[in-house]
Amino acid sequence: KEAKAYYEFLLSPSTKLTQNHWFIARIGLVQTLRKSGDMEKALELLEETMGMTDNKTFIAYAKQIKAMLYSMEGKFNESMVLYNSSIRSFHFQGFPLMLSIAYNNRGTLFYRMGLLDHALDDWNKALRYAKEAGSEYCEAGILSNLADMYGRRKEFDRALNYLDRGEKITIEAGDMEMCSSIHFNFALVYIMMGDMELALEHYRKSLEVAHPLPPPIEREERKKFMLDYAREFNLPLMENNL
Repeated sequence: KEAKAYYEFLLSPSTKLTQNHWFIARIGLVQTLRKSGDMEKALELLEETMGMTDNKTFIAYAKQIKAMLYSMEGKFNESMVLYNSSIRSFHFQGFPLMLSIAYNNRGTLFYRMGLLDHALDDWNKALRYAKEAGSEYCEAGILSNLADMYGRRKEFDRALNYLDRGEKITIEAGDMEMCSSIHFNFALVYIMMGDMELALEHYRKSLEVAHPLPPPIEREERKKFMLDYAREFNLPLMENNL
């Protein structure tokens, strides 16, 4: 509520913002609405924002945010079209940081679609662009995603090392929402390793460290992934244990 009120104040007529600050505040409010679980209002505000600017970078970034929201809602085809458009724009504009973000998020879309080879390819591209941009913070989320791939290859030491590095970066940055995601990926890797006790410990941490985040839609998705992974790797797990 405090974050929403803050962004609404920044966007009020009494506050004079530069174009950059206006866009940042708008996107901040979109993300706040998403985190509170109000996807409908988040999408409405995002559409409105895209219609209020002709800045090509702003539009491309807003498209990939919209793609992320569609991906979370299971609208995979619509999401893919928007990600592809954003990535083309960022290539044309030559923005490695924006390419890192867009490739990482499109990789997550491929992952949700079960296209793991495509996800791995996008995450490796995202990591390369994050390094080119000099953004260790961006690397943290990408390393967390790559850990899942290396876990599947039974390269568990490498997977856990990536997660340890990601957790350290996010804690130093004070981003507990991303730290929550990393704990969730720890849980998935421990399922692959056959250690349900540690998997459940990290799963519960993923729901607690950034409370009230993650929002309800992401909590349900995490529960589904835990159950799906337990079945895939032949470990006993009941829904009432989550």
